[in-house]
Amino acid sequence: MGTKIAGVNFDSILMNASGPRCTTFDELREIALSDSAAIVTKSATLLPRTGNLKPRYMADSFSAIQSMGLPNPGIFEMAKRVSRLRKITDKPIITSVAGFSVEEYAFMSKKFEESGADMIEVNLSCPNVLHVLRSRSPHFSRKIN
Repeated sequence: MGTKIAGVNFDSILMNASGPRCTTFDELREIALSDSAAIVTKSATLLPRTGNLKPRYMADSFSAIQSMGLPNPGIFEMAKRVSRLRKITDKPIITSVAGFSVEEYAFMSKKFEESGADMIEVNLSCPNVLHVLRSRSPHFSRKIN
């Protein structure tokens, strides 16, 4: 069962969520080669982040829990990975941005658009990063468009 969202065609409705296992190029390539209908990236920030102290991710055969704190290599490296990914797949690529200001969201969205992303997820609610919490306010969220 396929669907179309904002003009983007999806073969099915199943895809990964932005999270701890969609950051490296190898992880993204693995998703591209899977039966997933799209590839969703880890949230990127303007600058690289190391995230919260370890342990921050625990998983077993049934579930996982995390408090990663947005570790990522930053927008420039993530945009390079998306460009490389676009060369090996026609699947929709959904990138995720986590900014600390309206200007950061706009800048990162433009970088991902230039890299070949089909859609952009705006992360306004990471519970494990203090500065992202302010973006939960309706006043701040209205400025992101």
